[in-house]
Amino acid sequence: MSDVFTRLYHDLHRIAVGLMSRQGKDHTLQATALLHEAYLRLRGRVEEGDGFRDDREFLVAAARAMRWVLVDAARRPGSRAKRANRNRVPIEELAMRFEEEIGPLLDLDDALDRLHTQDPRLAQVAELKIFTGLEMAAIAEVLGRPLRTVEDHWKLAKSCLISTLR
Repeated sequence: MSDVFTRLYHDLHRIAVGLMSRQGKDHTLQATALLHEAYLRLRGRVEEGDGFRDDREFLVAAARAMRWVLVDAARRPGSRAKRANRNRVPIEELAMRFEEEIGPLLDLDDALDRLHTQDPRLAQVAELKIFTGLEMAAIAEVLGRPLRTVEDHWKLAKSCLISTLR
């Protein structure tokens, strides 16, 4: 395992536990499996010497990898998560619960992809907020941006995502 993964393992595991706690009781993926699957997706980059400049860049990549693992699990034929995502949540209810729950995962994934094409900075903040549960100050530190900028980006990203999910 890479040094950065070993150094950040406990933080990453805490993030994975938080993500899995929001997935519903019938989800079969465990937090440790989510974390290790995400690492496997990143391992090639580490082994090819491309690596990561610092812990921040690795954390951003790990959040994205965990997102992809969850989305891939939801897309599998017969997936309970896929069946659950067929039940749409009214946008008013989703807006009220957005910071507590990640919403229908496949719809959210599509909305994040659209947001990324419009403004990658907003999508990056939203991805870190939703998939790591980090506080705004921690996201600002991870991204090397001022706290006020990150807070503004989250407000705008959240608004764009809610609008897209209507």
